[in-house]
Amino acid sequence: MLVSPDGYAHMTHMLSSLAGGKVLVALEGGYNVNAIAESAHACVQTLVGDELPVMPSLGSASLAATNTVYEVQRMQANHWKCMGEAVEGQDGASLLALPLHLRGVR
Repeated sequence: MLVSPDGYAHMTHMLSSLAGGKVLVALEGGYNVNAIAESAHACVQTLVGDELPVMPSLGSASLAATNTVYEVQRMQANHWKCMGEAVEGQDGASLLALPLHLRGVR
């Protein structure tokens, strides 16, 4: 995985927002001690409310990535309320109301 410390800071911020601030951060691995230290530091800075680092835009997700996220959401909706309500489409397939951030792509 090629995630920078800034990327971990942003993911921590997004997860914290989704979880209402209740986040557990666990270290795994030990492949590169400096990279782990920098990424852990970025996560802690985010959790204590420091300003997020500026990151360049990565652009839109590919159609394949969007379809994969949609399929995971569709399958998990049967088990997790937070994934949305599963509804039946015209062809009998299970459909979901797409979140706003996916509507323009799919």
